[in-house]
Amino acid sequence: MSKANDDIVKVQTRGGDIPFSVGYLSDALLSIGLPQEQAYNDSYSISLIVAGQGKSLLTSEEIMKITANWYEGRDPELSGRIMIMFNDFEELKPMVILLGGVTGIGKSTLSQLLGSRMKIKSLIGTDLIREVMRVTISPTLMPSLHTSSYIAYKKMDTSFLPALSQPIVGFEEQARSVVVGVEAAIEQAIDDNEILIIEGVHLVPGLIKKKIMKKEAVIEFQLILKDEEVHRSRLKRRESKKTLRATQYSKHIDEIREIQEYLIEQANTNNVKLINVDDDEEALQEMINYIWESRIIKID
Repeated sequence: MSKANDDIVKVQTRGGDIPFSVGYLSDALLSIGLPQEQAYNDSYSISLIVAGQGKSLLTSEEIMKITANWYEGRDPELSGRIMIMFNDFEELKPMVILLGGVTGIGKSTLSQLLGSRMKIKSLIGTDLIREVMRVTISPTLMPSLHTSSYIAYKKMDTSFLPALSQPIVGFEEQARSVVVGVEAAIEQAIDDNEILIIEGVHLVPGLIKKKIMKKEAVIEFQLILKDEEVHRSRLKRRESKKTLRATQYSKHIDEIREIQEYLIEQANTNNVKLINVDDDEEALQEMINYIWESRIIKID
């Protein structure tokens, strides 16, 4: 669609009239799980139909119908996703998306990208839940809570469990404490009919109460970074910020990688979807498609 047409055709939205463009529609198509190149190419084809309407102002509902109709003969499932997406994802509510994974693999970045792409405004991290708990629970009462998850064992007496990995014992001890707050956040979001993303290292598969995880509204991912050198480089990138916390990461990569192996085992045991995050875009696509497939009955 030419720039001249972009200037002529506008979309009527709740926030006011905005110019229609290939980029506008492409962003919408990314939220239903299309690869970036396909989203752009499909948007261009649809924009020609929009321009052919002979109108200078179209409602978002009209754009939705044109787009859904275009996909109907090509991929009926995508056509159904389009209609839900243009309706502010109402049919997906409530929904809680859990993104677990060890320190330094990019959970926060991916959770923000996922939220932006799927227009999800509510996002919290388990580190924040842990900080709130630290204010209310003293180090004397729960020492493992008051340190980084991968060295929590140093605050505990693990001598009575010589057969188990000490980093994992300490990590799980901290995770069990934080999960109490996570469970409350999940139940609140479901009660409020909201869509919420929770990300953090403390989201250990199998640790959250089964009665909560059995709810259809909860979707759980375990993010993993298979390449140790890539993981190390990401930790080094954090160290370049010169913060005390960042400079500790690479010193403990062995503990962090050991915890990742434990989380992979737990994910496999509890049928939790594993997502490799070597490539952010591929990881996003895989998550978005899994979310749609998990929450929507496929159109025959």
